[in-house]
Amino acid sequence: YKNFLFKMNIPNENIFRIKGEKKPKEEAQSYTKLLSELVDIVDDLPSFDLCILGIGSDGHTASIFPHELDKLIKINPCVVGTQPDSGQKRVSLSLNQINNSKEVIIHACGSGKREIIDEIISKKGKYLEYPASHVKPLNKKLSWFLDFDSAENYMN
Repeated sequence: YKNFLFKMNIPNENIFRIKGEKKPKEEAQSYTKLLSELVDIVDDLPSFDLCILGIGSDGHTASIFPHELDKLIKINPCVVGTQPDSGQKRVSLSLNQINNSKEVIIHACGSGKREIIDEIISKKGKYLEYPASHVKPLNKKLSWFLDFDSAENYMN
């Protein structure tokens, strides 16, 4: 918030933060309800103007990890994912919810993500095993913002 949203002067009432400090299952339900009340509904799901995601070195995005690909296809706007190493429960948007956004941006930093990004963008190797490869907004507005280290395979 401090380094991005605050500087863009977005009114607080237009920012919908998932409260990760609450119990995950309850927050997933609460956030689903909030979205249905405050965000425009398109094709039976809330539709964000913009959804900004990161990508992990294992290809996860939005707290959906490779071992939980089934959560990508949930109809509900929110799901609870489990971080595979720590077992931490995380509230996440479902893939259906993400792909219902008007625009999606995936940003990445660091050389540790270079090979995963290359597999996803080039559609090679095990790319379909990575949740980030399933981010495909219905209106086809997807952008990747990469730093030099993560984009080295695309630099001349």
